[in-house]
Amino acid sequence: MPGFANTTLRLLRRLLGSPSSTQGPYAGTATVMDGHTAVAVTEAGFSDAAGLGASFPAEFADLAWRNEQWRQPVNQLGAPLSTQKAEGVRGALAASIGMAMSGLRATSFLSGTDLVQAGDLLTVAAGRRLPLVIHVSARALAGHAPALGSGHESFHLAADSGCFQFMAANVQEAVDFSLIARRVAEQSLLPGLVGMDSEQTALALQEVRLPPTGLVKRYLGQPDDVIASTTPAQQLLLGKERRRVPRWHNPDRPVMLGGLQATEVWGQAKAAGRVFFDDTLSTCLDDAFDRFAKQTGRHHRLLSSHRVEDATLILVAQGGVIETLEALADYLRDNHRLKVGVLGIRCLRPFPGGEIVRHLSHCPRVCVLERTDTPLASDPPLLREVRAALDHGYENEGFGTDADVDYPAIKAHQHPRIVSVIYGLGGLPLRGADLLALCLNLDAIKRPQVYLGVNFSPLSSDYPKRQVLLDRLRRSYPDITDLGLHDEAASPELRPKDALTLVLHR
Repeated sequence: MPGFANTTLRLLRRLLGSPSSTQGPYAGTATVMDGHTAVAVTEAGFSDAAGLGASFPAEFADLAWRNEQWRQPVNQLGAPLSTQKAEGVRGALAASIGMAMSGLRATSFLSGTDLVQAGDLLTVAAGRRLPLVIHVSARALAGHAPALGSGHESFHLAADSGCFQFMAANVQEAVDFSLIARRVAEQSLLPGLVGMDSEQTALALQEVRLPPTGLVKRYLGQPDDVIASTTPAQQLLLGKERRRVPRWHNPDRPVMLGGLQATEVWGQAKAAGRVFFDDTLSTCLDDAFDRFAKQTGRHHRLLSSHRVEDATLILVAQGGVIETLEALADYLRDNHRLKVGVLGIRCLRPFPGGEIVRHLSHCPRVCVLERTDTPLASDPPLLREVRAALDHGYENEGFGTDADVDYPAIKAHQHPRIVSVIYGLGGLPLRGADLLALCLNLDAIKRPQVYLGVNFSPLSSDYPKRQVLLDRLRRSYPDITDLGLHDEAASPELRPKDALTLVLHR
């Protein structure tokens, strides 16, 4: 895989020229890799062990890890790389949990379907305060049939597991979030998930800068380094100084772990977790983002904003679609004089609700784009989070800002009109023409939800029997044509000027 990536890099440099430099002493050397290979190589640079046993498409990350272990048996910190191969995903994640409990810096690579199968183990990792980082390829869950394309269902199902969750928009973010999540996990003693869309990021070749050894040493350090306990709760539990990756399972200091607890004890411990561990996560995140920016010159936050200050329409999304939406916003401003902005959600837990309310409170129209559908719910999961954030703002206006200090107070007339946009189900292609039609014709859409790129009832067909079926559908479901939005026009050119697109087939 590295040989293939290096060959691709040489080809791209001949066609496109050398990549632009990134400011920062440890920006890294540019190469070209797909998302799976990039995160596996990155993890092999500072992790000690991996539990492997994922299904498609995360199995490619497993293969990349094994290849990196064969190529270079030790990581950038000089520690040997080890692998625990399991029969299935539950065994792989259980192995990673066990290795993390023994003080190793461990990881796993999962697909969306794997994440659902092992959801209870995520709760175990969070409850036992394990600094474990898990990489997730967002594959759609099987419904009426299995699917191979992207879907965010599993990521939202894991939102209440107790893990913090990043969602990368491109391969570079997936690599950067690997380091940031590792530092946050080891500071806060909470596990983290780093997600990426399947075909848009995990399986896509992109230019990426891998972390150099100097960055790994300065930003992460050794798992057995002695560091200061960051919170009073950690000091009471582990002392004023502790091992960077605590060794909960230590034969030299045996303690009972995971034993059955009485109801009164279990309930108090569950409530105490939020107070003594979870509430300090935001501080750890801010510190990790700031330190990473100083070392690499790449700035990350829980929420990105693109031209939202004067926007009359804001598009809210997460994952690989964010970059497409930002290019669309620029195109609409330049060619249609439509003031469009984009909010990119990089972190689902903790959810940046306060920042979202600050941006949306001045905008009359909002579209929340999601790569998932919830048929029996009033709103899809991301929209539910946005509505809940706005409700906090209304409560602050009605009961005073002390009701929730993390949210600004907003008045009732500042409530935007919100349209739920479902796109890319099961990997359904996202077309620029459909996005353009959505933004230009939003006022004509009367429904609260629309399926982008789906034509439920074409007007005509060349086959008589199919035409009879279409006519029957329209008679039985007269409003069906308003459910989807599919524009037959050619997609606008959203790529940067002088851009060249390469497609590698097999």
